[in-house]
Amino acid sequence: CCPNHNFRLMHAHGTADTLIPWDEPKPWACATPPDFVEKHGHHRNGCSGPDHRSAVHLPNTEIVAYDQDCAGRGSAALYKMSGAGHTILSPSLWSEVVEFFMGSRALQ
Repeated sequence: CCPNHNFRLMHAHGTADTLIPWDEPKPWACATPPDFVEKHGHHRNGCSGPDHRSAVHLPNTEIVAYDQDCAGRGSAALYKMSGAGHTILSPSLWSEVVEFFMGSRALQ
């Protein structure tokens, strides 16, 4: 599916995840989360960035986004959840998912 200039990628990841570490490559993984998001947003979809901002609904979460000047409607964003582990589902995260896919940047 990639590169697909209309495909939006959102990846949420806890920095304290020991199952799939934030910044430690595993032999079975193609890339660390930051590298994967950069590859999709910047290299495959031609988006500028990264743009760093805070999440609206999640405390202690930084968004690293590649969503400006993209070749199409596709983009990528990494939600870096400080101190969170592997299990990160919460109502606040779902609010961020809706914002990401339905918000103003998604509709541009």
